[in-house]
Amino acid sequence: MSKKLTAALITASVAELPSGYITMPHPHLDGDINVKIHTVAEREEFEKKAYYSDSELKQYPQRAVTFAYAVVDDKGERLFTDEQIPEISKWPAYITVPVHLKYNELNNIGPEKIEAATKNS
Repeated sequence: MSKKLTAALITASVAELPSGYITMPHPHLDGDINVKIHTVAEREEFEKKAYYSDSELKQYPQRAVTFAYAVVDDKGERLFTDEQIPEISKWPAYITVPVHLKYNELNNIGPEKIEAATKNS
């Protein structure tokens, strides 16, 4: 039987979890990439920008948008701007997909969340 979690236990557990970003080896770039771990507020803002029908970014491939928002420097700041998303859209998928998958895993964004966000827009 598992233990009953209290607010204090949850808060203590959250404090020990990774935040900011994780570093992953990129299988095709001969180096490591930092992938953003969003806070709840950051994730909500990302979903609005990336998925809602009135978003300017909706016209670009989702993997390019995610790559631009997910890849960060050692201070947690984005390496790519919104203006670079059209160029990222032209890259081979094998560059963006590993980051897209890791980002979704870290931030718990799956197809059902994307569909719900789109319907709520």
